[in-house]
Amino acid sequence: MSTPSDVAAFQRALFQGRLLPLPLVRQMQTTQIVLPGTRGRQTMGLGLFQTRFPCSTSWGHGGDLPGYTTTAYSSRDAQRQIVLAFNAGEEDALPAAARNAIAHLVTVAYC
Repeated sequence: MSTPSDVAAFQRALFQGRLLPLPLVRQMQTTQIVLPGTRGRQTMGLGLFQTRFPCSTSWGHGGDLPGYTTTAYSSRDAQRQIVLAFNAGEEDALPAAARNAIAHLVTVAYC
């Protein structure tokens, strides 16, 4: 299992061209799909989600395992990051109030 620090280090290495050449990373960041229910705020590229925050656009991905959820966002150059890991079932199974509180926390921390 990865820690939030591990995820942040991975994203820094990816977005700074230390894992893949930057032209390949830019291809990953070319979005194709607007995700439903996000009011156009979130689109998807090749394995990366682009999310628009009030302060800037971010790139990242999240994941769920039984009892565990992680959300990670980085700026294009990985100078701004947030990784949030918490104990829960799948994020979609959380009550709306909890999802809204998490979204607010992520926005405040990222911006």
